[in-house]
Amino acid sequence: MLLTRLGGGLRRPGNLARTCSAASTRGPGVTFTTDRGDRDKRDRERAYPKLPQVTVGVVVLKEDEVGGVPRAMLVERKNDPAKNTFAFPGGRLNLGESLQDCARREVREESNVELCASFPLELVTTIEHVSRDDEGDVKFHYVIVEFVGLAAKGSREIPGDDAASIDWASLDELWDKNILDKKAHEDVMRKALEIYRERRNP
Repeated sequence: MLLTRLGGGLRRPGNLARTCSAASTRGPGVTFTTDRGDRDKRDRERAYPKLPQVTVGVVVLKEDEVGGVPRAMLVERKNDPAKNTFAFPGGRLNLGESLQDCARREVREESNVELCASFPLELVTTIEHVSRDDEGDVKFHYVIVEFVGLAAKGSREIPGDDAASIDWASLDELWDKNILDKKAHEDVMRKALEIYRERRNP
């Protein structure tokens, strides 16, 4: 496995309101549906792609009611591959879908949680993952775009079809979870928390 961090960023919003509710958190754009019956076919198509596959990950933070450090959402995978492991919510970008709409959709599908409208999604980092077979041919090539968002107050987490459970963890608690690449998750969450603190305390 090769993980290469790529630089990049988006224009950062200014000071943001602290009030965040579940109302009006659905982003604009096209509504996409997911055909669960085609999951196996899509998984096969991901191997030996002609082009890199773009996926989106989201560090969804939930603010502590007493003002403590926010915790991040972790989704336990119900199906193989990576069954019973935890990861930040995310998935593949659909044709014609914006990165931000993909992020909101994946969080909603996997957890039923809406993202806070007054805390717009912001790019954290991008990660490139290239995997080759024994012959040296590229078997998988993903470009993962990681965002940070804030869970809307009042959102109730309900595991989606692909999720066994939903959990929340602080940066230190990540190491107690069954996560495949804990160091990568820690790095992304650390950057996400830095963005969160800068925006909450400009």
